[in-house]
Amino acid sequence: MILGIDYGIKNVGLAISDESEKFAVALTTLGQNNLVQNISKILIDKFIYKVVVGNPVRMNGEEGYVTKLMNTFVDELKNNVSGLQVILIDESMTTRIAIDYLRNMGYTSKDIEKRKDQESARIILQSYLDNNVV
Repeated sequence: MILGIDYGIKNVGLAISDESEKFAVALTTLGQNNLVQNISKILIDKFIYKVVVGNPVRMNGEEGYVTKLMNTFVDELKNNVSGLQVILIDESMTTRIAIDYLRNMGYTSKDIEKRKDQESARIILQSYLDNNVV
């Protein structure tokens, strides 16, 4: 199975593929406390061998502050879980798409705020699954 990650300064959304690796499902949202350890546990418990992380590059193509933090996080995760494949893909507009989707599904503003990061992770992972032979 594959894990999708929407990395943020405050919250990190997670999504997981089904066993056939064709569909992504929102999993949870984590805070920054013990992030690498918490994700490492999920990777081990669910036998995940690959992680797809949304790469927060600015619209002009430059790396910003969040990109640097995300790169540090990815390095720590790779060091903590041997043999883990990590793939970075463009995450442009995923949060906006996630919010619009949740709004259209009838979620309240409060629920949207709680679910937007994991929904963004689902969109990131589904985009990868749709565009790659896994």
